[in-house]
Amino acid sequence: MKDDVIELSEESKIGKKLTDKITRKTIILVLSFIIALIFFNTSFYLVKSSSMEIGLKLFNEFQSVDDPNLEKMIDVYIKQFEVIII
Repeated sequence: MKDDVIELSEESKIGKKLTDKITRKTIILVLSFIIALIFFNTSFYLVKSSSMEIGLKLFNEFQSVDDPNLEKMIDVYIKQFEVIII
């Protein structure tokens, strides 16, 4: 009857070292994937602005209301949106 019972031996030193190395590599790999997902996500780098916000920022850069370039810019801005609205 003693032959039928298989005794479990303790894990060898080599087995322990292999298990530790595999565990460390797996953890490093998973953490690397998580960090890579963050860096490759475009919302991490870009802030989405509407065309209205961009236009207002451009208008605010002019020093004077009497600037002729401001009038040209307003005309171009209005023409651009007339196409979209119609």
